Amino acid sequence: MKTHFFSVLLYLGSVVCLQKKDILALLEFKKGIKNDPTGYVLDSWNEESIDFDGCPASWYGIVCNGGNVAGVVLDNLGLSAVADLSVFSNLSKLVKLSMSSNSISGMIPDNIGDFKSLEFLDLSDNLFSSSLPSGIGKLESLRNLSLAGNNFSGLIPDSISGLVSIQSLDLSRNSLSGSLPSQLTRLNSLVYLNLSSNGFIKTIPKGFELILGLQVLDLHGNMFDGHLDAEFFLLTNASHIDFSGNTFVGSSSQKFVPGLSQSVKFLNLSHNQLTGSLVNGGELELFEDLKVLDLSYNQFSGELPGFNFVYELQVLKLSNNRFSGFIPNDLLKGDSLLLTELDLSGNNLSGPVDMILSTTLHTLNLSSNGLSGELPLLTGSCVVLDLSNNQFEGNLTRLVKWGNVEYLDLSRNRLTGSIPEVSPQFLRLNHLNLSHNSLSSSLPKVITHYPKLRVLDLSSNHFDGPFLTNLLNSATLQELRLADNVLTGAIEFSPPSESHLEVLDLSHNRFNGYFPDRLGSLAGLKVLDLAGNNISGSLPTSMANMSSLISLDISQNHFAGPLPNNLPSSLETFNVSYNEFSGVVPENLRKFPSSSFYPGNSKLRFPGGPPGSGNSPAKNSKKKPINTIVKVIVIVSCVVAVIILIPACYLHKLCSHIKEVATGSYNR
Repeated sequence: MKTHFFSVLLYLGSVVCLQKKDILALLEFKKGIKNDPTGYVLDSWNEESIDFDGCPASWYGIVCNGGNVAGVVLDNLGLSAVADLSVFSNLSKLVKLSMSSNSISGMIPDNIGDFKSLEFLDLSDNLFSSSLPSGIGKLESLRNLSLAGNNFSGLIPDSISGLVSIQSLDLSRNSLSGSLPSQLTRLNSLVYLNLSSNGFIKTIPKGFELILGLQVLDLHGNMFDGHLDAEFFLLTNASHIDFSGNTFVGSSSQKFVPGLSQSVKFLNLSHNQLTGSLVNGGELELFEDLKVLDLSYNQFSGELPGFNFVYELQVLKLSNNRFSGFIPNDLLKGDSLLLTELDLSGNNLSGPVDMILSTTLHTLNLSSNGLSGELPLLTGSCVVLDLSNNQFEGNLTRLVKWGNVEYLDLSRNRLTGSIPEVSPQFLRLNHLNLSHNSLSSSLPKVITHYPKLRVLDLSSNHFDGPFLTNLLNSATLQELRLADNVLTGAIEFSPPSESHLEVLDLSHNRFNGYFPDRLGSLAGLKVLDLAGNNISGSLPTSMANMSSLISLDISQNHFAGPLPNNLPSSLETFNVSYNEFSGVVPENLRKFPSSSFYPGNSKLRFPGGPPGSGNSPAKNSKKKPINTIVKVIVIVSCVVAVIILIPACYLHKLCSHIKEVATGSYNR
């Protein structure tokens, strides 16, 4: 009986010791916390709030199981800390350690292999650094490891093969380098592998196609080179493959990928150096099961295939290659396609685009090609339509028949005429860019009736007439660009009760009058450009209310008077040159270079001279009379010298002649 009693006491004592070790480990980690903006950890982690079983379940982020600490979860708390993770090795029953999205620094300790029970480790999006210790391969129970978004460097250790239970491994967005160890292909339980945005080099090791459960392989944003592994693409079971942002040059055969497994649904090979054509025969069979195909930013050439009967394809991105010829009608009709997004921008495509009839296509980007003719008669179900930087011509009357477009960019074409006043179908429009065309007439009032418009760019056209006062009344407008037109009159408007305007560019027009005092009510304005107009008068003190302003350009006008000394301190770029300001430059503006004030403003001066020079223009102007006197003295001296030299030369020649005559008479 006594023996049994002492056994119970011994057991209870050992449990208390283990629990005490857990608490001491957590308190040791707490010492490294420098800032806890929520107060959740610093306020709750104390020895006075421990449960009856000895486990601090009431501490924020602590998960208990059977009186032991089984989890430490401190994600998204904004913690600033220097962490000594080695203390967690004392938590013998720790299953989950997660503290992602904080500002915690430190390193993975050499004794990481002692975390025998750990199944989930997430330190992503912090400030951890150093190399990965070889002991990480001893975590045989680990199923999920995420170290993404830190400053880890060096090689992936060969011991990584010891993670025999790992299902999800994310080492992306670090500074890891070198070649990938072949041991990665032995992680037979892998479902998700993300090594993107590092500095890995050379070729991808063979064998990933043998990991039967692998669904996602993301290696984008590294420096892998060489040929694509044809065997991998043919045999893999992965559904999501992203090899973009490397320097692959295609497979060793004529096709960039000889075969593609039916399991692949998402394939991104963009931003590489792949070459060849997509119409050599057989290529379309590769795409039959794909839902997303991105081959943009490569060196593919030739004509585009029609992608007929590729039933599953929803997103097709072929931008910034060297494709030429016409756009196949099948891509825009949608008879046999379910495309929702098509990007063919940045190629050498030509010819007209008559109609877009697809009822599934929502995003269409055909910008930066050589497309010509009139604008499409119909745009189907397109919500986002970018036809910019082509050679479309004619007027905008066809817009009246277009559907409910929300984003429309027709900039940098050869469009003429006016904007139609009847455009009720644009009630959902939030982005309209018609800049760099030859549009004319006055600004149409209809653009003030688009209730969701956020960005309006009509710059570099031939619009004339007055400024629409209601334009700035919009509660949704964020950017308004009307630069490089021939708009006239004063800039007048009634400030709205709520404004989200951030960019206002009215430069290089023919506006006159005074600086609009009510602009000061636009507290959220970040960029204001009124350069190259005929605006005069002084700057109002209400500009101090523009507390968000970071860029101000009012150069090439007729502003006069002193510069306000209360302009917002948030200014980063500033230009008032070619005006008629006077007085002393306010102290908070003296950080800007002299080119921000001069030429022009001859009566504006710095107390100690403008930045980068010893004298202000005002002081230099005082020296002009002295310089003039010096010039006069130099000119007069030159004239006197000439007057003296001419007779001297004449006398010299006369003496020489007399001497010759005398010498000749003597010889005779």
